[in-house]
Amino acid sequence: MNDLGTLKIQVEQLRNESRIKREKLSVTLLDMKNFIVQHQDSDHLLKGFKKKEHNPFKSKEVCNLV
Repeated sequence: MNDLGTLKIQVEQLRNESRIKREKLSVTLLDMKNFIVQHQDSDHLLKGFKKKEHNPFKSKEVCNLV
């Protein structure tokens, strides 16, 4: 089973985690929404690329099936 040293480490970790400041989910979601709205003009997943060759995610391989 667990020895005393391991249990002390676990207790200290739990104490550290209990000191972390928590944000309400509603505040966090509002921050995320504001960030997305502010950066939507430069988001290629929303707007796409102006030219196909500017897309770094397109497949470079060509598959030829006979």
